[in-house]
Amino acid sequence: MTAPYLNQTPEQSATPAKVQTALSPTAVHLWWLPLPRSAPVEAVESLLSADERQQARRFRRPAAAQQFCLGRARLRTILGSYLGLPPQHLRFAYTPNGKPYLPETPHLTFSLTHTGDLGLLAVTCHRRVGVDVEAPTDGPTGGVSPGGACPMRHIARWAPCRMRNSDRR
Repeated sequence: MTAPYLNQTPEQSATPAKVQTALSPTAVHLWWLPLPRSAPVEAVESLLSADERQQARRFRRPAAAQQFCLGRARLRTILGSYLGLPPQHLRFAYTPNGKPYLPETPHLTFSLTHTGDLGLLAVTCHRRVGVDVEAPTDGPTGGVSPGGACPMRHIARWAPCRMRNSDRR
């Protein structure tokens, strides 16, 4: 399976994920996550919790279940590398809207999104963050140049959000 990529700076855009995953208080790390349809889900199922495996079985389309499993396994692996924990040891809780978070490490916040065979993960500390990724179209947003900063000509948007006291877990 293709390795995730971490966008650290414009000069090091899309560097392989073999870099150290230390996170400064002011940084937002953006990870590009290849989610190839050809990747075997069996190879990552052991990283998932029982409820994640159950959630994957509820998908009607096998491709959607596969994408969920691969994305969640990548999420667990990357967050585990920040925390120095094996991916299987992470315990997620969910907001009323279904957004996952780590209740035992509320300072580490993240947002995960995907389109087609590509995911995008933002990781930061002590603040909310949101990301979105879209496949280019023939319309006005599809004009990303082949040499642009986004792998596979996808368009990414991220936004740091102010964390209100009521948002803290």
